[in-house]
Amino acid sequence: MKKILVFLLICLTPFQLALATQKNFQKKADQEWLNRSQKSENWLFKTLPRHVAGDLKNTFINPYHAAIIAAGIGITLGIHELDPQIKNKFKNKPLGKKFDDVMGTAFNPYVMLGTTIGAFGFSKIIKNPKAAQFTGTMLEAMLVTDAATLGLKLATRRGRPDGNGNDSFPSAHTSTLFAMASVTQKFYGFKAGIPAYALASVVGISRLDANRHAASDVLAGALLGGLLGWGTAQFHQKEFSKNMILPVSNNHPGISLIHQF
Repeated sequence: MKKILVFLLICLTPFQLALATQKNFQKKADQEWLNRSQKSENWLFKTLPRHVAGDLKNTFINPYHAAIIAAGIGITLGIHELDPQIKNKFKNKPLGKKFDDVMGTAFNPYVMLGTTIGAFGFSKIIKNPKAAQFTGTMLEAMLVTDAATLGLKLATRRGRPDGNGNDSFPSAHTSTLFAMASVTQKFYGFKAGIPAYALASVVGISRLDANRHAASDVLAGALLGGLLGWGTAQFHQKEFSKNMILPVSNNHPGISLIHQF
């Protein structure tokens, strides 16, 4: 029995060392991110422009995203022709006015922005690097998305279905929520991403039900926010990539070094 225990201890030692080393790498990487994120000098004129450039590059200079954008534009143009028929489906407000009002207020882009700023500040106060990176990435994705959404609104000046304003295209509620959903999915996978995308979709549908947007406005907002959120998260994960040492056990036990590029 003692020989078996000794043998198991010898076999497990490389794995224990690997896991310990991985924790050290993780701790150092987290601390490095925290230190870098706390530096405020030249943030406005150096760091922020570089980040925005990286966000846009990872969003638009990407063959897969280019294909999605092309397909999305085609679908949006097709939906645009169907806007009157889709609007007619929601003329009786099947979701209910109270539901639309709650969704419109609770998930207003300004409310989401303020909430995310608060979450980012709290994560910095408690010195949680992972939460700070996630909320910081989400905040940046929202700012980039909201700026792009506002630019399109000013450029198109499309009238709202209810006649109250000329800033219908695209839907800011939808673009903001889809940007947040993409960041969530990129950081935590589909287990967190699917509920986030589902919530974003419900918010978009509520904008149709409230007669504040046409279907093409919502679809364009979902496409814009989803891609910008994904590109921003992808850039941030590259920016703060980590080295990891993991145990392997193919034919012989050992360790492997993984670097995310």
